[in-house]
Formats: sequence, structure tokens, C-alpha cells
Amino acid sequence: MQRIAPLSLAELKWDNVGILLEAAKPREKASKVFLTIDLTTDTLDEALDDPGVGVIVAYHPPIFTAWKSLSMSNLKQSLVLKCAAAGVSIYSPHTSLDSCANGINDWLASLVGEGKVTPITPADPVDAAGQENAGTGRLVELATPRPLSEIVADVKSRL
Repeated sequence: MQRIAPLSLAELKWDNVGILLEAAKPREKASKVFLTIDLTTDTLDEALDDPGVGVIVAYHPPIFTAWKSLSMSNLKQSLVLKCAAAGVSIYSPHTSLDSCANGINDWLASLVGEGKVTPITPADPVDAAGQENAGTGRLVELATPRPLSEIVADVKSRL
């Protein structure tokens, strides 16, 4: 994940990225990574039903703010506790995946149309680890001007 979406590209002042839970006793037969946008009860059940899953990569971090205690009565905390008990780790790339080259922002920009795509706020070259065009947000300069209504319709049809 560090090679694809370096954590140095994340919005570290407010985001929570990287290894959020490292299983103390990992599953013995783990050989798979489960990918999800959000860790929910349903996605967790699906992941835990497969004994080969050892890591869940959840785009949105299930742990976002500091917790003073962990309780099964709190939905987010219960999801994390169930992962820990099952020996499954959790990783979240969130804004590092947004900002990396060929990440979420570039994919979304590609839906707008042909043209020049540049970061709104380019990443520091040291943080970008050789990723050209890494940074926060994207600005698309269309090769051919198009009405906004047409762009919106195209984006909607591709999402």
C-alpha cells in the first residue's frame, strides 16, 4: 500500500490512515485481503465468513476519532473488536489514496473528459515518493469546451 498510496500524501492533520488495527494473533490460513469502501456489519460478516481473509482494507477509516474505551454496544467499536477477536487486521488508505497518482482524484477527474489534469495543491516532492501529479484535489482543463450539463450527464452515467 505504501508503494501505491504513500501515507505521506494523506491529510494527516485530520485523517486517520494506515494500519488501524494490527491483529495480535493473525488468522493461521490468512492469504487474502478484503476490500471495501466502508466497514459495515454486512461487509464485516462477509470478510469474517472467509477464513482466508487476514486484512480488511477499508477506504474510509472505521476508527476516526480517539476512543476512551471499547464497547460492543458502539457499532464502530464492535466492528473493530470483532476483527481483533477474529485475528483480522484493518488498514485504511483514505486521503493517501485520494491524493496519489492514479488514485481516486485522478479517476474522478477522468470522468469529466479529455484534457490536462493537475493537482489543485501539488504534493511536496519528498512526500510524493516519485509519483508525478500527486497532490490534493484535481483541476481538469478540458481539451474541448463542453456544456456543464453534458459533463454532469457523462459523470452520472459512469458512476
